[in-house]
Amino acid sequence: MVTKLEKALRREMKAMDLEIMRTLATAYGYGNLEDLNKATRRQLAEELEGLIDAHSTAHMYALMREREIDDRFESEIGRLLQERREIGEQILDIEDERMARKHKGYDPDA
Repeated sequence: MVTKLEKALRREMKAMDLEIMRTLATAYGYGNLEDLNKATRRQLAEELEGLIDAHSTAHMYALMREREIDDRFESEIGRLLQERREIGEQILDIEDERMARKHKGYDPDA
């Protein structure tokens, strides 16, 4: 069962995705995201997915090497991606807790 907190975090993550797409649209000189055609919005959504993947990979490598995250993510978009990742981690924590309750003895860190 999905909790109110998890639903709220998922809404926050969707809002963060839209904010990142708005930032990309502005950076590319496309103007207002809501005024763009479907093809351009789809292109921005695909770019967002690529940025999310790249940010996750950069974060993982930074943790493994005990360093700061790659300089290319030290920007407004990087800050938004970091906030989005933190929301995602909270959602995963909730899902892990739910699994632990459902399957006694489940340890997400094992």
